[in-house]
Order: sequence, then structure tokens, then C-alpha cells
Amino acid sequence: DSASALPAPVRLVGLDPERRYRVRVLPLGVVDGIDEATLKDVLPGAVADAPPPWLAAAALPEGAELPGRVLAEVGLANLLLQPEQALVLTADAV
Repeated sequence: DSASALPAPVRLVGLDPERRYRVRVLPLGVVDGIDEATLKDVLPGAVADAPPPWLAAAALPEGAELPGRVLAEVGLANLLLQPEQALVLTADAV
């Protein structure tokens, strides 16, 4: 069953449900001032045809803005990553 092979959504518990949060990918080991093309190169390698839509926005400097309730209760569609890959996110209240 392919549905059971997908990782569960990433829920960011403990956020204020009434606030909005800017979610960004934390590019590890990258210097300030990188351009969008370079940032795409540092995103983790996913084992999928396409990454979740929120990831493209979260990889940009402005990030993806979402309600705390959605992030805590529904979560973000997760990636099926290569074994040597990791994804670190930040969520800042706006």
C-alpha cells in the first residue's frame, strides 16, 4: 500500500492557534545572501515526483505564512527523504 509508505504530516505543536507563523527552511551550512537557484540546490533530496507545495514557498526568504491552528492540528505534508538527508524548519510568529 503506497499510502502507508508516506511519512505522517509534520505537526508543529505548541503554537498559538490564533497567530500566524512564517515557516522557512533553514539552509544549513549556507552563507547569507544566496540566490533562489542556489537555495534549491541545498534543499533535501526527496524521494517523490514533486515536493509538497508549501516547501517551495518555505524555501524562499519570505517563507510560507500559515495559521498556528493549521500547523499544530493538520501539519505540513512531509517529505520522503533519502537516508542521508534532513530538513530543518523555523516557524516565526508574524
